[in-house]
Amino acid sequence: MIAIVFAVDNIASMNMFERFLEGGFRQTEKVFQSYPLYEKEDIVLARCKQHICYLEQLDDLGAEQIIVASSHKSEAGKPSFTIHSTGNFGKNELGGNARELSYTNGQVIRNIYLQMLTNEMTDYMVCLEQTHHGPTQFKTPMCFVELGSSEKQWNDQNAADFLVDCILKGLKTNEKAESVIGVGGNHYASLFSGLERDYAFGHMCPKYSLENLDETMVGQMASKTMPEPKKVIFDDKGIKQKSRLKELFSGYEMVFR
Repeated sequence: MIAIVFAVDNIASMNMFERFLEGGFRQTEKVFQSYPLYEKEDIVLARCKQHICYLEQLDDLGAEQIIVASSHKSEAGKPSFTIHSTGNFGKNELGGNARELSYTNGQVIRNIYLQMLTNEMTDYMVCLEQTHHGPTQFKTPMCFVELGSSEKQWNDQNAADFLVDCILKGLKTNEKAESVIGVGGNHYASLFSGLERDYAFGHMCPKYSLENLDETMVGQMASKTMPEPKKVIFDDKGIKQKSRLKELFSGYEMVFR
């Protein structure tokens, strides 16, 4: 069973929830955080009371995979469709625990992302984002699918319809690619986004967090990415710690791009 999770105080999240309901999900007698669950085939829709980055009790859903339908926010306010794993390489400034990564399934991310690339709304950017923010504490693999980057887009029903369709189609896709982790690059993972047709990226550590990488965090990047990767891809543009990183990832096949 796959759980798609929504935060009731998040405009984009609830916009997508309404779009899912239009797709034939039926209300059940089951309740999660005082809200009824909705089901269709092997997918359940669950609403939560907490802020989207501070969600609680998600393991209680008993799901094999969690998709969090969320807003994306940026100062530039550029319309965007994004997807990413969650985790904190350093401090927990926005949910989760410090120096903890969530479990994530790179194949699920890839299959949804490839659907996002069919976008015909030319003003919307499509990209992977590097691993960031909470929650981090759950045993169930999860990812965030986000509609951004301002209130105008959060209320855009056509954009919400498109993302809902991407999630549903992506979850029905069984296509697989080699599981990898990524190191380096900017927040919007421009190199890794371009390689996602060939690889399934799990956790990715951006250039601005490289100082936090040590054996513990490298171990989490691999052990909490499903399937467990044997290869790491580096966006080595501007990386000044290459010898240290090579030592940290000495047990993996390393590709520098």
